[in-house]
Amino acid sequence: MSEEFKCLECGEAIDLDHDDYWSCDDGYLCWGCYEAESERCSTLIRFSEDGKEVARFSEHICEDTEYGEEAPWVHEVVGPREWHSTDPWRGYYDSPLQEGYVGLAAGWATGRWSDVPWKHTVNDLGDWLADYGEEAPGEGIYVLIEPTSNVFSLATTFLCKAGDAEEVCVAERERFQH
Repeated sequence: MSEEFKCLECGEAIDLDHDDYWSCDDGYLCWGCYEAESERCSTLIRFSEDGKEVARFSEHICEDTEYGEEAPWVHEVVGPREWHSTDPWRGYYDSPLQEGYVGLAAGWATGRWSDVPWKHTVNDLGDWLADYGEEAPGEGIYVLIEPTSNVFSLATTFLCKAGDAEEVCVAERERFQH
């Protein structure tokens, strides 16, 4: 009989020889907990002259979305995410930026509605990155997208290396003027 391990989330016994499971740095998740955690992952996108990289991460998952391989670069950009409860039913995730990174704009992405003009900056930056992201100056621009309890809303932060902030803002301003 094989050695049994316990799921990090639910504590259910996992038989590594017979059960479906997910292996992570600090242990194992049973398949049900892995699927549940997969549904509430945050996303970090890096736009640079090397192209676009997309990774998803949570408490136990940190992988690129193309091949499912580990994405250690995520931890260089953001720290461990935290759930902030705004009441017993609602809240949002927040991943603090690592030292050396600065936010350019942040907001709740829910669409481009005329009654929420303060959200247009986030939408405009997203449109600009979709068109020009691979021309991002410096080490690139990152987009951090975090789930909230509102299924129609995502917490969105645009960020870059602190030393690139001025160059990124100038490039972004020039693109909007054309």
